[in-house]
Amino acid sequence: MSLGVFFVSDVRPVDKYTLHLGDLGGSGWRAEQVALDFQFQTANRGSAQLHIARLLLPSPFKRLQQVVIHCEYIELLSSHLRCAEGTVNFTYEGFFVRSSLFSFSYHLETQALSFELKSLGLVGGSGTIAGHFEDARWQLSISGKSLKLASFLELIASLGLQSAIWPSEFSFQGVLGIEAKLAGQGQFLRTVCLGLQLDGIGFSDTSALQVGEAVAGKLQLKGQNTHKGWEMTGEMKLNGGEAYFHPLYFAFSETPFHAQLELEPGKAKGDWKIPHFSLKQTGVMALTGALQWTRQGITEAQAQLAQARVPALYRHWLKPFLAGTALGNLTSGGKVTLAWRYRSPGQWELKGFFDEVDIADQQGRFSLAGLGGQFGWSTHATPLMMDLSWQGGRIYALNLGAAHFLAESKNNGLGLRQPLRLPVLDGQLLINDFVLKDPGTSVAHWGLEGALSPLSMERLSQALGWPALAGKLSGVIPRVRYREGVVEVGGALLVRLFDGTLVIQNLRLEDPLGIIPRLEADIDINRLDLETMTRTFAFGKIEGQLSGEIRKLRLVDWQPVQFDAKLATPEGDPSRHRISQQAVESLSRLGGGASGLVSRSFLGLFNDFSYDKMGLSCRLRRQVCKMGGLGSINGGYYIVRGSGFPRIDIIGYTRRVDWPVFIKRLKRVTSVDGSVRE
Repeated sequence: MSLGVFFVSDVRPVDKYTLHLGDLGGSGWRAEQVALDFQFQTANRGSAQLHIARLLLPSPFKRLQQVVIHCEYIELLSSHLRCAEGTVNFTYEGFFVRSSLFSFSYHLETQALSFELKSLGLVGGSGTIAGHFEDARWQLSISGKSLKLASFLELIASLGLQSAIWPSEFSFQGVLGIEAKLAGQGQFLRTVCLGLQLDGIGFSDTSALQVGEAVAGKLQLKGQNTHKGWEMTGEMKLNGGEAYFHPLYFAFSETPFHAQLELEPGKAKGDWKIPHFSLKQTGVMALTGALQWTRQGITEAQAQLAQARVPALYRHWLKPFLAGTALGNLTSGGKVTLAWRYRSPGQWELKGFFDEVDIADQQGRFSLAGLGGQFGWSTHATPLMMDLSWQGGRIYALNLGAAHFLAESKNNGLGLRQPLRLPVLDGQLLINDFVLKDPGTSVAHWGLEGALSPLSMERLSQALGWPALAGKLSGVIPRVRYREGVVEVGGALLVRLFDGTLVIQNLRLEDPLGIIPRLEADIDINRLDLETMTRTFAFGKIEGQLSGEIRKLRLVDWQPVQFDAKLATPEGDPSRHRISQQAVESLSRLGGGASGLVSRSFLGLFNDFSYDKMGLSCRLRRQVCKMGGLGSINGGYYIVRGSGFPRIDIIGYTRRVDWPVFIKRLKRVTSVDGSVRE
C-alpha cells in the first residue's frame, strides 16, 4: 500500500489530523483514494472517518463508490486498524446506502480485512453483509429479510445476471428472505450457498401465459467451482399460492412441489450432466431421472415415473396438452409406472406397466376398463414387447369384451405378434394384421386387415338405438389405412346382412374421434331379404328381395347431409312377393299419401297382397330429399306396382320432402304405437 503525507497545522503537538493512505488492497479487493480523518482520544484510540473513492470487490459485486465510514471509537496500532462501532454510506450501481451500522478491522502487515455491515436498508427490507479477506482468500455472507422482489431483481440485473435467471419481459411482486455465503480466491469464485424464502410472490409475462400469485416456498442452491467446472445441487419447495405456465396450472397449496437436482460438468468443455433429479408433486406423481448434454444438444436422458395415479396425472399434466383432441375430456382410474430413456441421435424407448387402468370419454365415444400389463415402445431396432389385456370397453354404443393384445415395437412402429380377437356384442372382430408407424408425427399412419364374425342385428340395432332388426351381420375387412386424420379402405368392404350383402367402396372417414367426424362412401346393396329385414318392424311384413345403391354418401357428425339412393326389387328375383296391409299403409305414408285408405275399402278384407315390383329413391341435398320410385303415373310415382287379384298399387305424390320430416315419418311407421309425430 502507499501512504500519503502526514502533516500538522503548526509546531505544537496536535490530536487531530488527516492521513492520505492512497490505494490499499489485497487479493480479491482494492480500495482507491483512501483518506482517514482521525482525532485522538488516547494514545492509540480515537474517532475517525474513512473516505474511499472506489472500493473494488470480487465478481459479481464489482465496485462501491463514495464510501464513507465513520467510527466513534477506532483503534490504531502499529499492527492493525479496528473499528468496533461505526456507520457507512456508499453508492452501488445507482443504489444509495445510508448510515448503516458497520464494523471492520484491517491488519497492516498481512493486509487481512474483516467487516460487517448491519441493519442495512436493502431494497425495501433489511440485511446484513459480512466479509473476510486474507492471504488471497475471501468469504462473504449476506442475509436479508422482507426484501421487495422487484427491487431485488433490479439489483441482481445490475450484476449482469438477469439473462441467466429470468427473461426481461417478466414483472414481479412480493417479498423474499435471503441467506447467502460465498467464498473465493482473488477474482475466482469457489463456493456458493444460497437460500431464498419466498412469500407472496407474484409474476407475469407480457402475454399473461405465465402467471403466478401468492407463491410461497423455499429455494436452496449450493455450488463448488472445481478444476472441471461448477458442481451444484439445488432444491425447491413450493407449498403456497398458484401458478399458470401455459397450458399447465398448479395450485401449490393443494399439491405442493418438491424438486431436487445435481449438476456437474461433463468430460469435455461445454458438456454438462445432471446425474440425478427428482420432482415430487404431492398426491400426483414422483419423477426421477438423469440428463446429459453438449453444445450440440441432449445426448442422453432418462426418467422414471413410479406408481402414479392416472386420474391425478391426467388432470394435472396430460389434459391441458390434449384439449381439443379425442382424449381431451376423460374420466380415468388405476395406476401407471413408466420408464423413458433417450440416446442421441433421436433414439428413445418407453416402458410401462398399467395396473387396473380405466379410461372413458365423457362424450361417450369410447371407453376401456381394467387395462393391465406391460407396455413398450422403441424408436430403434431393438424390439420391445407390448403385452396388454383389458376387461371390456366401448366404441360409441358398441360394447367390447375382454381381449389380449400382444405386439412388438421397434423403429418407432408397432406390429401384432398374434391376431387380436375383440368381442363385439355377441360377435367377434378378428384383426389378423395391424401396423402402426410414427405416431405423434405429421407422417403417422396405421393399417389393419380382419373380419367380423356374425353378430346379432337385434343386439346391434338395440345398441345403436335403431328399430329392432332381425338377422346377422358379418363381413370381411380389407386393408384399412389411416394417415393425417383420414381413414380409408383399400378395396371393397364386404358386409353380410339380412341374407344379402353390402359392398362398401371408396370409404373415407375423416377425424373419426374428433368433434365433427365426416364419412364418405359408395354402397352397393345386393338381394337383402325383406322378410328378415321387416320381421320385427312395426312397419309391416314384406316378402321378396331388395337391391340398389347409395352413391355419394356423406355423413357429418354421423348425420347424412348428402346421398343418391335407389332401392328396388332386383331383376329375376325368384322369391315370393307379398306385402302386408300394414306395410302398404307404411309405404303410403313415406310417399306422402293418405293413411287408412286400404282398411276403409273392401281391400281391408285382405291381410296381404301380391306385388310385381317395388322401388323408392331419394336424392338428398341441403336437407331436402327429392323422391322418386319405379316410374311416373298420374302426377305421382310408383312405390309398389301390384299384380294378380286383388291388385294394389302404392303411388307417392310428394316429390320433395324435408329430410327431418322424412325421418319422422320413417320413425312413425316403424314404431310400435305410431307415437312419433311430424
